[in-house]
Amino acid sequence: MLIPPAPSSHTRLVPQGGGESGTVKMPSMEYAQMRCALNKIKKGFDKEIGSMDIFIGATALHFDPVVATDDIKHFSLMPGVKYENGA
Repeated sequence: MLIPPAPSSHTRLVPQGGGESGTVKMPSMEYAQMRCALNKIKKGFDKEIGSMDIFIGATALHFDPVVATDDIKHFSLMPGVKYENGA
C-alpha cells in the first residue's frame, strides 16, 4: 500500500466554533472573487500566489476560520481573510 506524501504547505485552517450540518457548499464564488481582487492589485499576481493558496483563502472566507500559515505575505493580500502566523 502506498502512503500519500505529506502536504508540502505549512498552512492549515483553524475552525472558529461549531460547524454547520447538512450539505457543504464549496467556496467557488469566493475563489473567483479572490482571483479578481488579486489580479486588480497587480496584473498576474493571482498566478504568482498560486491557485492552492487562493483556494485556501477562499475557503477561509466561505467558512470563516483563521488561516494558520508561515506564508503571511500571500494571505495578507487577500481581502477579508483572517490569518495568523502558524510557526
